[in-house]
Amino acid sequence: MTPQFDEAAIRQAAYFLWLSEGQPMGSEQEFWFRAEAELNTPAPKKKSSPRKPATRKAAPKAEKTTSAAKPRARKAKATAKT
Repeated sequence: MTPQFDEAAIRQAAYFLWLSEGQPMGSEQEFWFRAEAELNTPAPKKKSSPRKPATRKAAPKAEKTTSAAKPRARKAKATAKT
């Protein structure tokens, strides 16, 4: 079933066709019929692109420790007992 458009919609579409063609005189019927045909032609359906497979996210990398974040080993102080 094709949708039927009212006269106002066809008139407006014909007007815009007429403007886009440079406003030629004496071809009102041509624009009317073209507008009517364009309005009654169903719009083509968009092809849906195939879905991409879901990608797995990599596990988060372990945080790198900097020298400031590393616990410092305590150096044994050499104490001389005398």
